[in-house]
Amino acid sequence: MSYIILARKYRPQKFCDLTGQETISKILQAAVEQGRIAPAYLFSGPRGTGKTTTARIFAKSLNCRQNKENQKPEPCDQCSSCQEIVRGSSLDVLELDAASHTQVEKIREVIINSVAFAPVRDRYKIFIIDEVHMLSHHSFNALLKTLEEPPPHVVFILATTEYHKIPVTILSRCQKFRFLPLTQAQVFAALTKIARLENISISEDAVALLTKSAAGSMRDALSLLDQMISHLPAKKDSADTKSYSPIERSQVETVLGTGQEQFLTQFLQRVAAKDAKSVLELIGDLRKEGQDISYFLKEVRESYRQMLIEKCGYRETDLLPSGPKLPADRFSLEQILRAIQILTKCAEQMRWNDLPHIVFECAAVRLCQETVDVQDMITRLKKLEGSLGNHPIAQAPTVEKNPVDSEVVKKAASASPQNGSDGVDGNLGWKNVLAALQETKPFLFQAVEKAVARWENGVLELAFYKPFLFSSAKKSVSTLENLLSEAMKKKVSVRLKLDESSRTVRDQKDSGKSGEVGEESGLGEETTALPTDEEESSSAFSDDFLEPAGQDKKKENVHIEDEGLQKILQFFPGEVRKVVPSPSASNLKP
Repeated sequence: MSYIILARKYRPQKFCDLTGQETISKILQAAVEQGRIAPAYLFSGPRGTGKTTTARIFAKSLNCRQNKENQKPEPCDQCSSCQEIVRGSSLDVLELDAASHTQVEKIREVIINSVAFAPVRDRYKIFIIDEVHMLSHHSFNALLKTLEEPPPHVVFILATTEYHKIPVTILSRCQKFRFLPLTQAQVFAALTKIARLENISISEDAVALLTKSAAGSMRDALSLLDQMISHLPAKKDSADTKSYSPIERSQVETVLGTGQEQFLTQFLQRVAAKDAKSVLELIGDLRKEGQDISYFLKEVRESYRQMLIEKCGYRETDLLPSGPKLPADRFSLEQILRAIQILTKCAEQMRWNDLPHIVFECAAVRLCQETVDVQDMITRLKKLEGSLGNHPIAQAPTVEKNPVDSEVVKKAASASPQNGSDGVDGNLGWKNVLAALQETKPFLFQAVEKAVARWENGVLELAFYKPFLFSSAKKSVSTLENLLSEAMKKKVSVRLKLDESSRTVRDQKDSGKSGEVGEESGLGEETTALPTDEEESSSAFSDDFLEPAGQDKKKENVHIEDEGLQKILQFFPGEVRKVVPSPSASNLKP
């Protein structure tokens, strides 16, 4: 007889033999006992958790010949129907692989066309479709009507490892059962029992390592145990039975290519000591011994997770007692969290990198870098606060929605008079606004400083002689009103106008012929000339152009015939002059 692997040899044949799926077993047994059989069931969960095995046991329970009358939940495993299902030769239980039946034609040929026929011998015709998520979209659509209203003698059992890929229309027509991963304690107990039945001596540390490598899958655990048994030399005793030498943890590490326990503890100790050089040397030793860097990274991440759980005061009930002693007391909570983030990102990058060991070495060096502990920083700040005593601590200034405008308002308001008439106080308030604008809004300041200001019935009138300046200031009238109102502590309106005669007043001020603008300016008693001579000289909108030293300013009126140039000069300040080349320039040769 050919050799049968452990995963098939010790596959459960009854509900009571299932490991870790007690709730699902009770529900299915109750359905068989009460005769409440649904047309379709969906088993989902990780690999190696018993989905296909449970489907076969359920099929045996439904078609068991001894349970046909009394409807017992457990199959007998003695009748011809149960034996045929175990061997996979039953004509009424069809087990399909969805990966090889993805096309609609195959689904129609194997399932849809045969559903209408009655079972050959048993009570139910059962279709077990494994990895059902591999079916195409059109194949799922073809199954919809059959799943919803199948004949009374048909039962569908669907199994999948990717529940999210099943269409909602299929899910709504099935009873759904979620298979959970097996705990480490359950896998540990099953491996120990099977090793005893196989007459194999294995240490608890070795079983614990096999259990940890299986990651909750019973089939993976049995495959690893089968691999270990094949690695050991067999001996025949007097009774003509095989016996094997004891299996130790070091042998499991060698066969599986996992990192040794001493490497893990040394790595954590050297990272805690911030010794990057020794950490890189340890990684080099791992590579020389042919260890799998990816598996070692997984072990390191799991170790940091265990230290995190220990720091938080939680103890997992599923965790096996065996394992290395982790230096959790040498790491703070912030350091553990930072290490988990770095190692998780390292694992993602190693998957797509052609030199994964370099990625791991860089992550290891980052773990050795000095970091600032947040809790330690808070403690130091509290000590510093206590050492200051009752000394006041300056608070940071608050940021307002419009910091530029608020700064202008505060600066203008601080220098404005508290009370007075419009002529005197308005003059001072306007000067304060101009001073604030010069610092915070230079473009607006350049536009309004050329205007001639006049107070009339509590309204500030600004006269412009250039259309460009007038249009620039017109966009900020509300800003000027707000600033001036804050400076004078009352509501003030600002009115703008375009007046060519205001040019004369500006020219008189520029030439120094007029002092304070009052009655002599012809603009009224309350007319004020606000900008100073220094401000005027610094203006970027000066009427005069710079001339070479030693030459008089001679302006020659030039008649402009071009209509486009005439329109440009209406909106932009400028003059057209006649340029006469110097004699020295005319004698230059190219």
